Order: sequence, then C-alpha cells, then structure tokens
Amino acid sequence: MVGKEADIVLLSKDRLGLSPIISAANIENLVPLIIYSGDARIVDTVISDGRIVVRDAALAPPLDESRLAQSLTAIANRVLIRQAKGKKWTWVLDAGAAGTHGPRYIYSSVRKADTVDLRITNSSAETKRILLAFAGAPEGGATALQLTDETKARFPIDPPNDYWQREITIKPGQHISVRKAPKSFTYTVTSPDGVLRRQGVDEQVLLLVR
Repeated sequence: MVGKEADIVLLSKDRLGLSPIISAANIENLVPLIIYSGDARIVDTVISDGRIVVRDAALAPPLDESRLAQSLTAIANRVLIRQAKGKKWTWVLDAGAAGTHGPRYIYSSVRKADTVDLRITNSSAETKRILLAFAGAPEGGATALQLTDETKARFPIDPPNDYWQREITIKPGQHISVRKAPKSFTYTVTSPDGVLRRQGVDEQVLLLVR
C-alpha cells in the first residue's frame, strides 16, 4: 500500500535450523519449527521500510556487522560504568493529576550505588491508592503483573523471594515519600500511616497510581 512501510522477512527452508519440515501423516510442523528451532541462520532476507537490510543471511551494505558489534560493546560498557557510579532517581508526582487518564505505572531499576528520592502528592479531592512494589530482581518488569488481582489471575507468576508490595492510600493534601541513600539498600517509605523500611537488593522499584 502506498505510504506504508514494507517490512518483510523471508526464511530459508534449506538450512538445518528449519528442518525437518514434515507434511505427512496429518502432521504439519512448520510453525513449531520456526518458533522453537529457528534462529538467525534461517533468516535469508529482511526488507525494512522498502530497503533490503539482510541478504543471503548477512547484513547488506552499508550496514557493517563488525562496526555494529563494536558499537554495541561500547554502549554496554558505558551502561555498566554509569551503574557503578550510581544514578539519582528524583521524582515528584501528583497522584491527583497522574490518575486522571487511568492507572499509571512508573518504574526504575535501582542498584546499591543509586539514590532514590520519590515524593507522591495528592492534589485531587479524592483519596488515591498507590501500589508500591520492590521486584526483588534488577530486571523485574514482569512483576508489574503482580500489582493487580486481575492480571495475577490471567498471568500467574511466582514473584522472586525478595518481592515486596504495599498498598498506601493518600487523602487530598497528603503525600508519601520513598528514599534510599547511595551505597545502601535500606529504603524508607514515609506515609500518613507511618514509616516502613525495606532492606532491598538490586531490583526494580514499581509504582502503580490509580
């Protein structure tokens, strides 16, 4: 269609990663082969936005696999250096405004060197509920599924052993804060109901405002 991007992937059935292809005795296994056995070797051609980027299972010029690999290595090392130095996660969120268009997720991977200073206020005339979760793993995005009963029922996932979750309500004009000093895993959660402390790990911190 004119004006639309053309993305096409052509797979080769003449490579070991996509064999044996069975079409006998009422057995058709092509789709399971692609899903469970196929890897980059079976990709013969890739056309993206009308441009051939892979031909004969290799990147097509001007793409250069060596340069891309070097760039990926440099990016990965820069990320690790930033993680070692620590980052600051400073956030001021108005739950009254954030929940106007439905629930809102906020999350960040937090490590020991990082600083956390979150403040959630409520400028609305309604009581707001904040679900605060500590994933127990640095790449714990899937634990967002644990934040609501509906998604837990549909996608039952056992959270990590260090998973921790609390629901906090804030009335109009009230606020809560979540703080962690650098070089420490101790979180201090201050709310109208009192102070909670969490001894954490390298993990994702998640908020659900609704």
